[in-house]
Amino acid sequence: VSLLLEGRQAQPAFERDGEVPGRVADNLFWVGRYAERVEFNSRLLRLALQNLVTGEGVGTSAFNRLLVAITHQTLSYPGFMTEPAGQAQLLAHPEHELCSVIADGSRNGSLAQSVSSLLLAARSVRDRLSGDTWRVVNDIDEELRSLRNITPERLVDVLDELDNLVTAMSAFSGLTLENMTRGRSWRFLDIGRRLERALQTARLLQSLLVSVGERNDEIVLSEAILSIIDSLISYRRVYRRGVQLPDLLDMVICAESNPRSLAYQMTRLEEHVADLPHKQALGSRSEIQRLALEIVTLVRLADVKRLAEVGEEAARREMLDSFVGALAVRLPALSDALTAAYFRAMEAPHQLVQFRSRKEE
Repeated sequence: VSLLLEGRQAQPAFERDGEVPGRVADNLFWVGRYAERVEFNSRLLRLALQNLVTGEGVGTSAFNRLLVAITHQTLSYPGFMTEPAGQAQLLAHPEHELCSVIADGSRNGSLAQSVSSLLLAARSVRDRLSGDTWRVVNDIDEELRSLRNITPERLVDVLDELDNLVTAMSAFSGLTLENMTRGRSWRFLDIGRRLERALQTARLLQSLLVSVGERNDEIVLSEAILSIIDSLISYRRVYRRGVQLPDLLDMVICAESNPRSLAYQMTRLEEHVADLPHKQALGSRSEIQRLALEIVTLVRLADVKRLAEVGEEAARREMLDSFVGALAVRLPALSDALTAAYFRAMEAPHQLVQFRSRKEE
């Protein structure tokens, strides 16, 4: 008589799509957000440093707007948006400010602080990540040590470190995409990634395209956007007539086949939100579902030709400003709603002492 189970009796050992502790879901959500934030800002900083090192476009209006965009993206204010008297000096000699945004771990919004936050969140869910993923996490930790040692005089060396960091972050995203089972653990991680990518992309469009500049500056900034979101090759393959703003907005906002577009992020978010457990009245939608539906509808109904139009009174794209402004409000609101519903521990008070009335005595 064998004590081993027969093959037909063995149960599959796949992870069930059951309950995920709020602490675990919270950390996985922020692993996804910080991973995307680190990769996005690394690409932006690398592009600015490449222009600075080669001298290409330095001192032009397009380069200055790219530097200001760094402050907007990283939220490391005041940065390049300081008072006009100091701003001109910073834009003319941006080395010290760039070094601070990259290497100062104590500065809010810096690349070093984002990497540190990613590592902290990842270590909190160590049992959810594979061994190969942890080797990549260790590589990211080594890159953080290298970034902290840079000086304004050695900014040229940072390009190699940023290249390595972008590669490591791409490997991290690929491993979490391929090695994690599609349970709710992975779903919260991917929700964080999609939400952060959409927020960063909307913020970049607002920083570089809302204000209208000269034609040459517009071309430079449009190519910069495509490079930062890693869609330049895709754009050139689809559109063969050079950079046109409606085409760029179609690629960045509406193309659901482009994994870097806003429409793709919103579609994935809508799918994830629909799969989450919800407590609401029969037939009604939860706050999270309403926000997700509102955002995905806003993106799908976007008219790129109207978004590309320039206002008659001011040299601004008012429709584009309103569109990305709406996203900048609703995406954080969706993050807050997820936090309130799934990550926050709301425990009812427990009575530890049993009181007796005088009658009982």
